[in-house]
Order: sequence, then C-alpha cells, then structure tokens
Amino acid sequence: MNAFQAILIIVGRGSADRVMQIAHENGAKGGTIVPCRGTGHHDSHELLYTALDSERELIVIVTPGDLTKQVAYAINEALALDEPGNGLLMTLELDEVKGLLM
Repeated sequence: MNAFQAILIIVGRGSADRVMQIAHENGAKGGTIVPCRGTGHHDSHELLYTALDSERELIVIVTPGDLTKQVAYAINEALALDEPGNGLLMTLELDEVKGLLM
C-alpha cells in the first residue's frame, strides 16, 4: 500500500462541509473543495424545456494509506452514496506527495 491515497468525492452543492466534518471525525486532517457542475444523467434537469446543470462540489482529501478506507466508508455511509444521484466517491493511490504536512 502506498503511503498516501486521495479520496475524491463529488456531491451536490452545499454538502462539502458535511463531507469534511465526517472526514475530520474519522481522522482526516483537511481537504480541498472545488465548485463544479455535472453533465451526467443524474445531473441534468429541465425547467420550462430548458436544461439546467446541477451545481456540484468536488472534495479532494489526501490521507495516509491506512486511514483511507475508514474515511471513505464513513462518508459513503453518511451520504448514502450507493444510491444513484447522491454523489460519487473514489480513491486513488498517489505515487508521490510533496508539500503535505501530516
């Protein structure tokens, strides 16, 4: 297992603070929140025959490899990400990390 992994979470706008609270409660030190918009099936809505894109937030959390599953599991459970349209969570192994104070 690599020393660090990244957890990427995409949720509806306004949910990032809850994601970060859950992450902190499970040992993560911090994260980065990036506003974005989705283009997938669950992201498009119509109002008066006009397509509206859903505003989303991307949260990137870098954790020590041995903490990743705990943080990811807690976020997934709390936000019910297994349900379609609630968001997306994925983890990535990081080959190299610089500038991170743990």
